[in-house]
Amino acid sequence: MPGRDVPDRDLPGWGLPGRDRTGRDVTGRGVPDQGSVPPGGPRDQVAGSTGAPAAQPPGSGTGNGTDPWATADPDGYPGAHEPHTDTGRLVPPGTTAWAPDAAGPPREPSAAPRWARRPRPSPAPVRTSPDADDLLPPLTPPSGDTTRTAPVGGGPGVRPGSQLFLAAAEEDPLEQAGARRARHRARSRRLSPRFTVGLLWPIGALLLVGLVSARLLHGTRLPDDGRLTAPAFALLRGDSGTGLPALSPDGLGALQTAVYATLTRAFDRHATLVVAGRELLLVSVLVAGLLLWRTARRVGLSNPSCAVALLAFGAVPVITPVYLASSPGALAVPWLMLSAYLLAGGRPAPASGVLAAVAAVLSVLLAPDVLLLGLAGAAAALVTGAVLPRWPASRRLACALALGPLFLLATLTLDRWDPQPASPGRWGATSGELVTVTVVLVLVGLLGAVGLPRLRAAGIALALTAATTVAPSPGRLSALQVCLPVAALLVGALAQVAVRRVLAVRPAVPSTATGRPRPGSATRSRRLLPLTQLAAALALGAAVVTASLALGRAPTSDFGDRAHRATLAWQEQQLAPDAVLVGSGRIWSELVHAGGDPARVQLAGDTPADAPGARLVVRTTTGAAPQPADAVATFTSSGVQVHVEDPDRGSPTPAAREQRRQLAAALLTNPTTSDSGQATGQLTAGDVDPRLLSLLAGMSAQFGVGLHSLPVVAGEEGTGTLTRVAVLDSMDGVPLDQDPARVDRLQAWLSVQRAPFAPDVVRRTPDGLLLAFHYVPDPDALVERATA
Repeated sequence: MPGRDVPDRDLPGWGLPGRDRTGRDVTGRGVPDQGSVPPGGPRDQVAGSTGAPAAQPPGSGTGNGTDPWATADPDGYPGAHEPHTDTGRLVPPGTTAWAPDAAGPPREPSAAPRWARRPRPSPAPVRTSPDADDLLPPLTPPSGDTTRTAPVGGGPGVRPGSQLFLAAAEEDPLEQAGARRARHRARSRRLSPRFTVGLLWPIGALLLVGLVSARLLHGTRLPDDGRLTAPAFALLRGDSGTGLPALSPDGLGALQTAVYATLTRAFDRHATLVVAGRELLLVSVLVAGLLLWRTARRVGLSNPSCAVALLAFGAVPVITPVYLASSPGALAVPWLMLSAYLLAGGRPAPASGVLAAVAAVLSVLLAPDVLLLGLAGAAAALVTGAVLPRWPASRRLACALALGPLFLLATLTLDRWDPQPASPGRWGATSGELVTVTVVLVLVGLLGAVGLPRLRAAGIALALTAATTVAPSPGRLSALQVCLPVAALLVGALAQVAVRRVLAVRPAVPSTATGRPRPGSATRSRRLLPLTQLAAALALGAAVVTASLALGRAPTSDFGDRAHRATLAWQEQQLAPDAVLVGSGRIWSELVHAGGDPARVQLAGDTPADAPGARLVVRTTTGAAPQPADAVATFTSSGVQVHVEDPDRGSPTPAAREQRRQLAAALLTNPTTSDSGQATGQLTAGDVDPRLLSLLAGMSAQFGVGLHSLPVVAGEEGTGTLTRVAVLDSMDGVPLDQDPARVDRLQAWLSVQRAPFAPDVVRRTPDGLLLAFHYVPDPDALVERATA
């Protein structure tokens, strides 16, 4: 029988030549074919009690080089069998079988030798499905030639000598005449190659998704950036001020981010926490894409169809930045796909089942929308009979209806369990983009429910979840994130079904003119299939190359790193040592990560109300946000604005403004004072700190000074903060860079001044001598109290 692994026998001296499966002589000894013995025909017969060999049927012959014991296999497999006696010894041809008990007749020889009594391996299965790397369905060609679908090596119902068997033998080198099959099964096994050309489809698609996602993650900063990295950074520092419950979506997402940062040292490798968080988002996208590919393979999709699913998975972030938002839902997608991968292969092993359950629970805790997806899918599977098919339909329908109240309850409590951003703009989307994506999700779910019987439950679950959670304004980001991989899987399956229908082979229709078979549209589609595959491969390769070049040329964003460092430098130079910056968790973690002193950069709520020194609030904005009214300084970098605000900032009274103008006029009217035009404009406008004005007025009355400039501190432009810095370039009309003694004399005079008129910073510069005061909330009130 084809597919049996029975080695040929060749016993010299006994006249048993080896033969192949077709019954042909492969030793050249002239043994005739045994095909005259019909399949299932009589075996060697024993004549009476004399032990003489049985007479052979006509055509088989004995003597003259023939084999008296050569019989036909009951299944039509010709071979040489060895007669056995009761003692199991071989009996030479032409002799009588010896029996130990002469009183009784000798036993019939065994039907098969001992070497042929081992269990026969099952025949090679008939290939009823197309190759995994091919989209073509297992259909019969129009010509009716069944050899194209014949299994390699034969199969059930294939007889030796038939056309189908010979065609299979031509494909299998071991079936050629003269080839000896291995005596051991382990040596006759063939290992299928681990890598095939078809794997390039999903690999290329996954690479393209990764490149596009990396390019998008290099974009501008979003308002929700740092939602997970900030509490994760605080968690690693041992700070319990995050206030996030451990099992809440944000708390569990922060814990997973902290674990990732610990294993990969992401917080130490990157300048900002936002970059570390986006690296985690990129890893999540790649892992989810890989699991989507393997899940699609388990449900029966070919490699090109898996590539289509991956491209659909990565196409939505191009329309709307779904995976750019730092949210627990993005981290829930890999866990969801891991659970789907473990359960897609049928009944899993106990360990796989436990792991799938753990992954499903984690995905629900990270994104409660997964619970809605699971409840809808379970109800749909019960109704369609995908699960528990042996149950009566009425019982399955009752169980599905019992899941309805749970679905409704979960929908109503979803916003309390996991609140979402009030506006899609917080994660970079618009209302129009959200509506478009929602319509696409519902449409894909309905098409999958109608056209994919095996994935009908997934299609129903997708359409129902998208309609109840994504469609209502403003839409749930986490629901959109967990629905995308399901939609991508359905898109790949729909594409495979569509291609198979296009390439379906129909019987050829005879032409009325010539009478010859006329190829139909499907045949023409099959002829164009190689060109289509080549064009698709070239397009995919070109897209990968283009994405690689775009990623290399993309402008690099520091996500506010320069602004954070400028804020810390401003604090070090312009604030008193006891002044602190207070901010929320995100800006606090960024400033501390950038090198800020935790004693001077504190979380909101950790600073006591009676603490000495100024308490300035720090917050960040993105985009074209207006500058706060009470901002003292603003630092901008890569679209990120860091605002330093003073809630205790005093407003000058009209009397205080008049006093500033009087001091400025006295300074300018002093004949010993020289100044530049820039200094004159600031003095007359009254935008100079009264402490600096009083000091300059005293110096001009004592020595006579020359004002080089009144520079504005970096970051304070346009904030309304008074100028607190002055650069002196001469004394008594003599340039300071030409007379170091005058500089020493001036520094000695400044060192004996009392607060609040003693400058906080005195240092030499290439332009002269720089004088600066620290920022205080109300300098007018401070000077008024000092001079009262």
